[in-house]
Amino acid sequence: MRKLMILLVTLTDISIGLQRCSDTWLDFKGYTYSVDPVSKKRIWSHCKFPNPTADSSRCGFPVDTSRPGYICDPDGIISSSNNAMIQINQQLIAIQKNTSTLCDSTEKQRQSYIVSIALIDEMRIADLQDASSCINDCNEIQPTLNTTVRQPTEGEVDKMVTNFADSLRVSWALGACDNDVVIFYSKHFNKVYTSVGSKASSFLSESKLAALHSSFLENVNNGKLEDGLLLLVDEVRTNLRSFTPAHILVVVNVVIIVLVVLFFTFFLHMSDVELNVWGNEKQWAVLDIIIKFITGVWFLNFMFLGIGNTLYRLNIWASLVCLAAAIGCIVIVYEHDVIFTSRSTVTNFNLTA
Repeated sequence: MRKLMILLVTLTDISIGLQRCSDTWLDFKGYTYSVDPVSKKRIWSHCKFPNPTADSSRCGFPVDTSRPGYICDPDGIISSSNNAMIQINQQLIAIQKNTSTLCDSTEKQRQSYIVSIALIDEMRIADLQDASSCINDCNEIQPTLNTTVRQPTEGEVDKMVTNFADSLRVSWALGACDNDVVIFYSKHFNKVYTSVGSKASSFLSESKLAALHSSFLENVNNGKLEDGLLLLVDEVRTNLRSFTPAHILVVVNVVIIVLVVLFFTFFLHMSDVELNVWGNEKQWAVLDIIIKFITGVWFLNFMFLGIGNTLYRLNIWASLVCLAAAIGCIVIVYEHDVIFTSRSTVTNFNLTA
């Protein structure tokens, strides 16, 4: 694959906005890419890159699905021979459902973490130092920059990928409170970068992301890009589900339940084995009755005493028969759909003849 990249390094004129093309046949409908004359591949700019939530068809997302799309793959890097894109998108939606609510959107909808993915083949950046510099539909740099053609260094490639991902996260603006994450992959450079909002930065540190990126690229190099994306998204989901306020609430509820159970257990047990554990027994008699009634202890005592008394009076064979009958009744109750699905066919007799 060709390893040349147009690097645009010196800002000479500052202008606001992008001018329209002078030749209408060069207008790419607002999406900034140019076509490589040799490979015929599209070279993308981050400016006005398609938004998967607003333009799923240009992002290569199946149009026949009713689910919102959070993947933009305009070059078809994800295999179309299977449902990999739909599976990955379902994982992205699951992150929103399985992580803590953080804020409200402008539509008054509760939002948790929102993770999206962008994949392209080739890319270009107008200025490594200024991500706001864009390339218009006619492949013209605005603001105007002096250009030079050479092979980019490894550091420059990393900076380009970082700028592209950060710019997409800002322009897509999927999160209402900086709770969004954009995973970006460039096939031409075989580089991946994850742009993380401030809400998620504490769970997705640079060291953690470096490990995740390394695992992803290992899958890509083995021809398993789809598996790598599935694993990467799942690991991001796992990290975003770290200890949060929702987990704290669950822990507090569990602790309260355990304390209540321990109290009832202590009270019921001690009131039975220690007749005078509460001091004057008559003062606690009413409370003892109320607790035993609410907790169902009386019912359990009656049931166990009844079973024990029955087993004591009957011989072992009668007990086994009763036990087998009880097990049979339980099986019929829980498996009646399976047992009675196929009914035996019986020949119809004409009784009127």
